[in-house]
Amino acid sequence: MKKRNREINVFSISALDLFASALGAFILIMVVLMPYFPNTGDSAERVAEVEAELEKLKAQEAQAKKITEALKGRLENLEKEKNALKGQVEKEGQTLRQIRLPHIDLVVALDTTGSMRDEIEGLKAELASLAQIMTALTPSFGMGVIGFKDRTDRPVISSVPLREIRRNSPALHSLQAFVNTLSAGSNPVTNLDNQEAIGTALREAIAMNWRPRAKLRVIVILSDHAAYPEEIEMTLQMARRFSATEGQKISAVMIRSAADAVQYMPRLAKAGKGTVVLGGGSITAAILEALLKS
Repeated sequence: MKKRNREINVFSISALDLFASALGAFILIMVVLMPYFPNTGDSAERVAEVEAELEKLKAQEAQAKKITEALKGRLENLEKEKNALKGQVEKEGQTLRQIRLPHIDLVVALDTTGSMRDEIEGLKAELASLAQIMTALTPSFGMGVIGFKDRTDRPVISSVPLREIRRNSPALHSLQAFVNTLSAGSNPVTNLDNQEAIGTALREAIAMNWRPRAKLRVIVILSDHAAYPEEIEMTLQMARRFSATEGQKISAVMIRSAADAVQYMPRLAKAGKGTVVLGGGSITAAILEALLKS
């Protein structure tokens, strides 16, 4: 009987060949691919770069925090300013609501000679706005308009009666229609006749049908020259008599600073217990100032 071989062989020759071949292939592949593998080691230069970049990011973060804090502070200041302005607006609105103007009658006597062309066109354009402002400020508002020229013109005077004015009322439309008919005179201004028929206009204004309930009655004369020399004292006397009644006054809007107007207009306003206003801008602003300024 043949004796059995009891030696234990873990690997056979064939298995060793297989492992050797695989190891050789692995080594070959590693040799080929080695140049393509990056150096994953942390060199001193790379570490320095990363640290520098980190410091830069930290500086940017700190700067961003400063900007954020500054913006927060600015936002808080703006919020405070907004609240302050809101309080001021509310206070002013409350003050305006507390204003109680009386029933007002206004007669505008407008010089319609050739030098007053701009003022005539201004009244045409701004009459509706003037009426709207007054109807908003007063319980009731009455208005009449007089156009006057030189005594050499015909007609010397034209007018529309004083009537209570409401927004979009027939009375306002009639008033606007009349004002639209006014035109600057064509007569040349000469050194012999550069004064205006203020006396005639003032007489017409005083004779207006003033409303009994009007507590403030105001005549506003708009001109760039004085009354005729022989009528100056007469107009001052009429102004004194009119303003002797409580709540009645005569004011003047001096359109340009002609020598005769500078001397006459303040005297007329003083006699009428009114005020003198320098015109040349908005006709509405000038009339309102002459009407409401004490």
